[in-house]
Amino acid sequence: MSTTSSQSADVTKQQEFVLRTLEERDIRFVRLWFTDVLGFLKSVAIAPPELENAFAEGIGFDGSAIEGFARGTESDMLYTTLSKKKN
Repeated sequence: MSTTSSQSADVTKQQEFVLRTLEERDIRFVRLWFTDVLGFLKSVAIAPPELENAFAEGIGFDGSAIEGFARGTESDMLYTTLSKKKN
């Protein structure tokens, strides 16, 4: 198995573990953390049913609300997981 497909399998297992844990523990919200361009922590909260789609497609948000990200006319941003990174 190549390194890329091995990493992909690991990511899939991790995502399945997270989704299973959410269900088993009756978790009501998931908070995803990131930093703005100045290094300040920011977060987005989503409901567990949205997480599977977030893994696959990412989460859209208003980037103009985050310092240094975008002007109002260019504010549509997409938050994605590391598993979405293209080589």
